[in-house]
Amino acid sequence: MTIKMADGKRNIKQQDFPEFQKAYKESIDYLLSNVTPELCKNISPCNFGFDSKILVNYMERSWLRYKHLLVGVSGSLDWLEIGAFLPTLPIALAKIGHKVTVVEDMEFYPEGISALYEKVAADFSIKFVNRNLTTKPDVDLGTQFDCVSLMAVLEHLPYTPRYLLENIRGHLRAGGRFFIDVPNVHFALTIYNFLRGRHILPPIESVYRSEIPFTGHHREYTRSDLRYILREAGFDIRRMDSFNYSHSLEFLDFIFPWRWPHLLSQVPSLSEIIFVEAAK
Repeated sequence: MTIKMADGKRNIKQQDFPEFQKAYKESIDYLLSNVTPELCKNISPCNFGFDSKILVNYMERSWLRYKHLLVGVSGSLDWLEIGAFLPTLPIALAKIGHKVTVVEDMEFYPEGISALYEKVAADFSIKFVNRNLTTKPDVDLGTQFDCVSLMAVLEHLPYTPRYLLENIRGHLRAGGRFFIDVPNVHFALTIYNFLRGRHILPPIESVYRSEIPFTGHHREYTRSDLRYILREAGFDIRRMDSFNYSHSLEFLDFIFPWRWPHLLSQVPSLSEIIFVEAAK
């Protein structure tokens, strides 16, 4: 399989991390044989419209998100990834030498995911922990970590992110690094669609036809939203980047009436993704 690692960076200024890029490609190749239509069908009742094409595209493009984690990271670190789903990032991190633990609430997933996690754990020495860090305070995993990543998770919570963020802070070592990204509700293309009379959150058909719990987006964030919740949870923001990563902007170059949202998306406050590195 050939994966096009498009360069969507603007605010991030560093090398393209060839070792991690190679590991990430290998991670996707490893997982794709397990991304079957049957598995997607078993997941889709809680997110109507979900399919393997959407998932594979998301996995491939997410290289542009994950490389933001690697700025200034070196050596072999104890790394906690929360809400990995299909664990492309944990596998890639393990392949470049990090000791990785993944926390997932398995109640959200079909049996096929559990079997996949068991195989990944055996093949890459990744530890999977079946816990929910989002619904109660003071959850104890028994250890602390050098790095914690929470990528594309907060927007799926139908309730306060307070417990999750406080639990993460409690599992971060002194001097450790916390990485988080969320979709920007002020994304230029989202605003454009709103002005055309379209809803800014998932289509009502997707919500109405999905089973409980609906696992799509419940709330997307602004830069000020993210600053507020991180400071309230006791984090110090060290770095905030905004960038674009999806295919949705690439074709806008060829449609003149839509060019203005593409141009506006180059403004940090109107970019697609908000990324933050924080510390205690």
